Amino acid sequence: MSSYYYLDVALKFQDKTENLVLTPAYFKGSIDQSLRSVFGEIGGLTEVDIFKFDLANQRAIIRVPEDYYVKTRAAITLISKFQDIRCHFQVKKASPILLQLLSSNIEF
Repeated sequence: MSSYYYLDVALKFQDKTENLVLTPAYFKGSIDQSLRSVFGEIGGLTEVDIFKFDLANQRAIIRVPEDYYVKTRAAITLISKFQDIRCHFQVKKASPILLQLLSSNIEF
């Protein structure tokens, strides 16, 4: 079994954005900042890795240690601004197995 959790995370904006600079580093930085804000210094030390970044759909697949999955998901849920623009992050799927994020909604 994996010691990591994988999350498919989408960034949704309240209004149309034109002057937005969206990069994997800013995406990850927003999550890191929320972890520090909500859980303090220990939360800020959480290892967050971006496996795939899709600029067109404003989505990323991230990996976090299994022990920090719940805290990371909570911190992601509490993000309300990105570069001072109102938004929210939405976890589309989460799994300890990376390939399950790619599967459809078919039940086995």
